[in-house]
Amino acid sequence: MAIITISRLLASGGEDIANRLAKELGFTLIDQGFLREQFRSYEVPGLHLDEIDEKIPEGIQKADDQRRLYIDLVRTIIADMALERDIIVLGRGGTFLFKGFSSALHIKILASWESRIKRLCERLNVDEARAASLLEESDRHRREYIRYLYGEDWMDFKFYDLILNTDSWTQESAVKLILQATELKEIRFKKKETSEELEKLRFNSKLHLAKFLTGKKPSHRKTVFANPSEEEFARLLDFYQIRWEYEPKTFPLSWDEQGNVVTAFTPDFYLPDLDLYIELTTMKQQLVTRKNRKIRKLRELYPHINIKIFYEKDYQQLFYKYGLSRGVKKEEGPK
Repeated sequence: MAIITISRLLASGGEDIANRLAKELGFTLIDQGFLREQFRSYEVPGLHLDEIDEKIPEGIQKADDQRRLYIDLVRTIIADMALERDIIVLGRGGTFLFKGFSSALHIKILASWESRIKRLCERLNVDEARAASLLEESDRHRREYIRYLYGEDWMDFKFYDLILNTDSWTQESAVKLILQATELKEIRFKKKETSEELEKLRFNSKLHLAKFLTGKKPSHRKTVFANPSEEEFARLLDFYQIRWEYEPKTFPLSWDEQGNVVTAFTPDFYLPDLDLYIELTTMKQQLVTRKNRKIRKLRELYPHINIKIFYEKDYQQLFYKYGLSRGVKKEEGPK
């Protein structure tokens, strides 16, 4: 979908411009109010948005759990919205989250220090000293927020397609200029080009969130996985509250003349609620072919067994569709 990101200085008029632009274009505005409503659906206790939104304490090397959760949730929510509808992201690092997306237009709204002081005094009914203190604090928080998340300078103008100084332009004129830029960059016609990038972004956001919410290890903390992909898969199953067992059963596939098992196959996971075995693979094609051969043999010998092999692409698509329990159908038996 089409994406407009607006980075703004406090008291530059960026919020008002974003609101007017959203109404003009019919885009969904993702700001603090929108995020507050979305956060409720996640039912995460103790997350105080006002205290942590767009704030990373200066000088810290690692965010605390609340900020880490906030960051992962914001990325996940924005990525979800971007796949469903045209959006305007106000702040929250949207410029850097969608850097390089062809369907994104990046805007910077700024104003002179004097103008910002004057506007803030009028808006909050405070004196100039207090207004200056608030501006310095806001600028510092936003600078550190972007530096912490993306390692970039939010005032580096190379990241923006259009920079507007509201000392020179009225809000109405600024909106008209952005509308023209939207048309000139043709972001509404590049949706298909970026759908794959958006899906990857959403997957990575959900994966990161799943890792955070499920802790450093999957629920079966004593399980030793053969590779990192299996451990990630287990975390995601935990996140979606899908019960699983790791390599619970080995199926003999061939025997010698004395009846000794010569070859066998052990699927990676078993999902008892679905009565489904899953085999993950990120192997080379030659090895995948060998694995497919074993699975075909397993199906011949054990036609009542439901098993699915997941390649890397399947693995991602599974979670794009929100949940294995709703998205996966049982495999048909051999014909």
